[in-house]
Amino acid sequence: PGKLVLTYKAKVSSITSATNENKAEVLLDDKLLGSDKANVVIAQAEVKKEVSTDGMTFKDDGVSTTAGAAVYYRVTVKNAGVSGDKLIFEDTLPTGFKYADNSTVGATTSNPEKDSAGLKLSWKDVPTGQDGSAAITFRVTVTGSASVTPYVNTAEVKKGTTSLGKDTANVTITGTPTVSITKSVDKSSASPNDTLNYTITYQNTGNVPLTNVTITDGIPT
Repeated sequence: PGKLVLTYKAKVSSITSATNENKAEVLLDDKLLGSDKANVVIAQAEVKKEVSTDGMTFKDDGVSTTAGAAVYYRVTVKNAGVSGDKLIFEDTLPTGFKYADNSTVGATTSNPEKDSAGLKLSWKDVPTGQDGSAAITFRVTVTGSASVTPYVNTAEVKKGTTSLGKDTANVTITGTPTVSITKSVDKSSASPNDTLNYTITYQNTGNVPLTNVTITDGIPT
């Protein structure tokens, strides 16, 4: 009886999360003498989108800000491949947000390609680091109006034509609730039993929709 050991190398090319089963068989004249297998778990690429109002503290559950303010987005991808792989970062801004030129930092400092509306941003040939990860941060200016519904920003990272994943970050634009109210009467003086006609005019002068507004009027005795 003898013993033979074969050793070889294989490069992981898949980027999906899966258990790779490698099965070896020994045959003699097409007769199976034995088999065994070894499993390798391939890490899944992970894309994360975060947002900040100061460029330092980033959140993945959304932030609130006001119209005209700056907002910072950070897109991170992990387990994207080996060091030096080239990735494509795509980011779709909601209407009411504008990319700030020359604000990109991180794995690249280049300005993105933009569509005609300036909302779809694309950074190409973004290199991964030693651990197969990469991250970019960029700034936008909020030009939209106040809304109770968050503005959703979507980021996607690709390796060639293959999507590594998507993630979103929400921004709620808050406003200042203010109203103006005036009251007038059709007579400046009156006698007993005269009828007076009062007019109350109110207007939403703030920058946020108002609901359930209550107006009270006290009639003198």
